[in-house]
Amino acid sequence: MRRGAAVAVVVVVVATLGLAALAGADPPTGTVASYPIATGPTGPTGSSGPTEAPEGIAAGSDGNLYFTEATTPNVDGGFIGSVGTTGSATGTITEPAGATGLEGPDTIAPGVPGTMWFTEPRRDGAVDELNVSTGTVTLAPVLPQDFHDPGGVAVDSQGNVWATVTGDSSFIAELAAPYDEDTWQQFDLGSVDIDPGSIVLGPDGNMWFTEQGADEIGTITTGASPTITAYPTSGALPPGQLGNIILGPDGNLWVGVAAVNQVDQVNAGVVLGGSQWLGMAAAALREQSALVRITPAGVVTTFPLPTGSNPGATANPDVLAAGPDGRLWMPDVPGTDGGLTAFTTTTGAFATYPGVVPTPDRVSSVVRDPGAADSLWLTDQTANTVDNVPLTPPTTTPPPTTTTSTTTTTSSTSTAAPPTLTAVLTPVSAVTTAGSTLSGTISEPAGSPTTAVSYDFEYGTSTAYGSSTTPVTVSLTPAGIAVSATLTGLTPYTTYHYRLVASDCSAASCQAVSGDQSFTTGSTLQPQLNTSVGATTTAGSVLIELPGKHHFIRLSAGQLIPLGATINTLHGTVLIQSATGPGELASGLFSGGLFTVTQRPGTTVTLLTLASSFKACVAKPVAHAAVEFSKKSKKPKKPKKSKKPKKSKKVVNQVFGNAHGQFSTRGHYATAADEGTKWRTADRCDGTLIAVTLGRVTVTDRVRHRTFVLRAGHHYLAGSR
Repeated sequence: MRRGAAVAVVVVVVATLGLAALAGADPPTGTVASYPIATGPTGPTGSSGPTEAPEGIAAGSDGNLYFTEATTPNVDGGFIGSVGTTGSATGTITEPAGATGLEGPDTIAPGVPGTMWFTEPRRDGAVDELNVSTGTVTLAPVLPQDFHDPGGVAVDSQGNVWATVTGDSSFIAELAAPYDEDTWQQFDLGSVDIDPGSIVLGPDGNMWFTEQGADEIGTITTGASPTITAYPTSGALPPGQLGNIILGPDGNLWVGVAAVNQVDQVNAGVVLGGSQWLGMAAAALREQSALVRITPAGVVTTFPLPTGSNPGATANPDVLAAGPDGRLWMPDVPGTDGGLTAFTTTTGAFATYPGVVPTPDRVSSVVRDPGAADSLWLTDQTANTVDNVPLTPPTTTPPPTTTTSTTTTTSSTSTAAPPTLTAVLTPVSAVTTAGSTLSGTISEPAGSPTTAVSYDFEYGTSTAYGSSTTPVTVSLTPAGIAVSATLTGLTPYTTYHYRLVASDCSAASCQAVSGDQSFTTGSTLQPQLNTSVGATTTAGSVLIELPGKHHFIRLSAGQLIPLGATINTLHGTVLIQSATGPGELASGLFSGGLFTVTQRPGTTVTLLTLASSFKACVAKPVAHAAVEFSKKSKKPKKPKKSKKPKKSKKVVNQVFGNAHGQFSTRGHYATAADEGTKWRTADRCDGTLIAVTLGRVTVTDRVRHRTFVLRAGHHYLAGSR
């Protein structure tokens, strides 16, 4: 194990689980919609030339799915494609004009809204950005020279891009906004043989990645001073190929390991592991495929995949995704029965659904529908299609109640309308750094019959919500019923909105929706307007200097600090919560430098003023040129004018912000006021740089006395005179 790796890890191996039928699970309907991708040669070699095949797929902020198309066989070329998922645009595939002529695009991940990032291993290891609105690709100019083979790409909560790299050595690369030559960093893993692969943002705000060659799962902290920890999986992972790592619905990290003979099938004859595997029985190798769970604390648990009565009908855990039903989903190994396998994280149960796609086909990636649809999307490399697989939710519609009235001459039967429901939220409870318990009540009018009601909680970082808990069906009486649901895997120190939705029939008119409420994960501090703010360390180490003091002390887990305090976030991240009115709070995450916290009297804006020193920017004095005399005239020559020294771009202080309004950062030459934004304010020797990665800020140039709006993807330098 390399230096800096974790010295201990708890390993639990779970016995092989059989197939299980899941109550309330959503099976595929069997009706798969296939949307063909434009086929044909991409080069001058005619019909026998290379063609494109879909690789990775991910959801964009516009509600569409974006996928990469590499060329087969393995030659330069490729495209980025998108597919509509809603309304009349469903299944419409386009290839943005500005995203052609690429070289082997592979993995893809969403960036800040309006962008996607993808890897191009054949373009000397490029990691590039797609603007989903314009369809144009920007080649990242910030990569080190030995950036040869990126394995995965993901974006953290600050909008920074992270990639795993195997080149002259193995390392993790970080690209920070504004993604120029001054904003990349490289963190070595020690050996080219580590071979880092997939990477994802974890529930703890750190980046988690696989280490193929080392049989480890690694994590690197985000913030000012990233540190790497490796969790060895010796004895937990079976021999094989580590697949993509994902964040599961249970708030843990999950990764699949495909047995060696599966990798052989999937990768067209490339046997990983060498001759040591050749003498092992194929069936035994198949039985070693598994799913692996790793908690944020580093506890590793293995769940071997079942093989059933047919050892060939085995799922391919190298392709893993979290579905809309709270389960993990995998396609079958190509050439078996074309099925899908689902796994329930809470029970450890597997369920298989054969014959979903044509049996010889290879599915390269799976993703849940980006909207509210209960379905999966697949990229089929064999058929060169993007497929949509609807899932059938359990039936919750109760039978209509009937009443019978009789007269002396006739008898009639009428269907009674379902009772009117009322859904009301009650206060949130058990708020933790990454979870909470939501609760509410559902009631119906007095005299109503007992009714079957289905409910769920919708939640998200805005009133658009976007996520929901698993639907639950209960029996409702006029006395009403209290309901609740526990959320896990939330982003630490983030404000979430939620509401309760209940229904007693399938019609829209039967649905009852509560009002909106919100909570912030990880803090219960109550700051006072124009008096104090709440400060909580969320990563690394944060120091504070109280007003009137002349030394820094370590910030505890969470405390109220008076206005005028100075916060040192050079080696950590702090959550600041400020009062904006009675019972109203604004929150923001800040890191990267030193700043003083104030609020102007009579305002609700919290101002962070950079505590910058420009001593390092003082130019060295220029010596006067010696007077020269002409040999002929003996008169002094006119001395040459010395050039004005160019000001350095050296950063002397900075702060990275991620806030939801009511915060402003002030540098020496400019101020930036956020509007639900991720941004950077940096004091440099040549001025104050404002860079926006999400949303927009209002910039005030304090030298030129101008104010304007700066949007995501742009930066502005307020230069010194």
